Amino acid sequence: MKKNFVSLFALCAFCAATFVACGSDDDDFEVDADEYGKTLEDLESIECTAKKNGMIVYLSEDNKRMVCHDGEWIDYFVYKTRYEKNEYTGKIKDTVATYSKLPSCNYSIAKDVYYVKSLNINLVCESGEWLELAIQMLPDTVRSIGALPACLPSVTGAIVYLSSMSERVICSEGEWIEYKLWLQSSSSAKSSSSYSSSYSSSSSSSISIMESIFGKCTSARNNEIVYDTNGVVDYYNASDYGYYYCNGSYGSWDEPTDAMIDTVGWKSATDGDFRQGQFSYDSWSDYYDDLNSVCQIHDSRYRYYVYDGGWREAKDLEVCFLYACTEAREGKTYSFKGYPFKCTSGAWVADSIDMKTKKDWTNASVTYGTLTDTRDGKTYKTVTIAGKTWMAQNLAYKDSVMSTTDYACNEARDPSCATGGLLYRWTAALKLSATYGTGSVSTDSLKTPRQGICPTGWHVPDTTEWRSLINAAGSSASMLKSTGAWVVNLYSSYFATAPTNALGFSAIPVGSKNSSSFTTANAFFITTAQYSSSYAYAVVLTNDSDNIIVDDYYKTNYFSLRCVQNAASN
Repeated sequence: MKKNFVSLFALCAFCAATFVACGSDDDDFEVDADEYGKTLEDLESIECTAKKNGMIVYLSEDNKRMVCHDGEWIDYFVYKTRYEKNEYTGKIKDTVATYSKLPSCNYSIAKDVYYVKSLNINLVCESGEWLELAIQMLPDTVRSIGALPACLPSVTGAIVYLSSMSERVICSEGEWIEYKLWLQSSSSAKSSSSYSSSYSSSSSSSISIMESIFGKCTSARNNEIVYDTNGVVDYYNASDYGYYYCNGSYGSWDEPTDAMIDTVGWKSATDGDFRQGQFSYDSWSDYYDDLNSVCQIHDSRYRYYVYDGGWREAKDLEVCFLYACTEAREGKTYSFKGYPFKCTSGAWVADSIDMKTKKDWTNASVTYGTLTDTRDGKTYKTVTIAGKTWMAQNLAYKDSVMSTTDYACNEARDPSCATGGLLYRWTAALKLSATYGTGSVSTDSLKTPRQGICPTGWHVPDTTEWRSLINAAGSSASMLKSTGAWVVNLYSSYFATAPTNALGFSAIPVGSKNSSSFTTANAFFITTAQYSSSYAYAVVLTNDSDNIIVDDYYKTNYFSLRCVQNAASN
């Protein structure tokens, strides 16, 4: 280490001669920029390209410099500390008792530095391993005594500037010593015990400093938040805002959570009140950008909090609705843009067909007829749309002649298919041989009306009849979907208009089945139209679209069936 001492001595002797403060990086700086602007918004007009890498822009209203680095504009101070110093800021992320208490070293904490008390050593997460923090990775400047890393043999000779005290200190024989005193003692060969001023970042010293200002952290003060008014503690630089909280379980003053800092000082409020976080502003991105644009808030650069017996961070859908699911609202329903949500275990959950036991999803304001199937006695509601009378519920007929491979029922969602009817293979619905599941059917065999498995006087609809129904709905799936049965994905860029079931068709999302498993969330309806030897046309309604889809699907899939009354019987 002698070589290290000599080089540092020479460097700082030069600094002293030229009145330069080695290693300091004051916040006050002379403006040195290639371009000028007022606020961050002005950067949108200055694209950060490869040619502009390293360009500096000074923002007058924000009083900050931004630098172009790898295709994005970043704060110049962040650039200096993270990229010009190998991304090590020198700040201690956390303190652990033993090596075994270290978190897993992975990409999420890469470059983070931890102090291990039992080893009296600083370790940095590098390439999946915990490595000893080398001298060149230490910070040039720290704010206060508490922010000093441990003075270990590996960093002996390192010099750090304490901005709060306007002093430089050097790591010598396990202690941080005022550099000017170290120079004097070195020249007279004095031992470190003769130094008049020394500083330590060990756990005991840091805690004693904190206790001298905040008092002792006891179980009675658990979660109490205090503020470092004079900025002299700055325990391992754990808190960017000067706040600390009492961790009563360990009797230590620790870094608060984001929610603690954001809501510090807030008093009680009315249940469900919302408030913007105090410190969580993110100038580069927002916290809720995954939410759909129909949400009340979807682009905030602040976190939001809600009062629920105490302040807590609001969940995404609460921010979307600006209506909280609090303990007092447990079990209640809230309608957003026509879609019902239920407050369940502190979160809004889409209140769809899967959460209800009702069997009848028809529209109470529409006049319906009835159809009783004499084969099994089941009764269905019917509705007349554009001159055609349709079943307003899915067929649920089966007989002893039908094979169990001809139909399916998703018992897990709809026991005994009492709500959504049965799902049929195309050949079974049209009463054709199963061999036609992969073989072409003659045109004569598909002449309409074709009764198939529909009741007497009714038939399987063809694409012409479906087109007539779609036209009557104005091609809007909302007109055909039952209200309250469908869900909306508010994390998708798509937003389907809420169902109105204005025509009374009452489509519900019972899904379909392929050769091995059920799908949910959509409604598939059979037509008589054949596309090819293995495909037939079906009509589909989906959760995330207003469109009514007519497309070809495997004949061997299982879909719902709505029968149409024969024209002669209308």
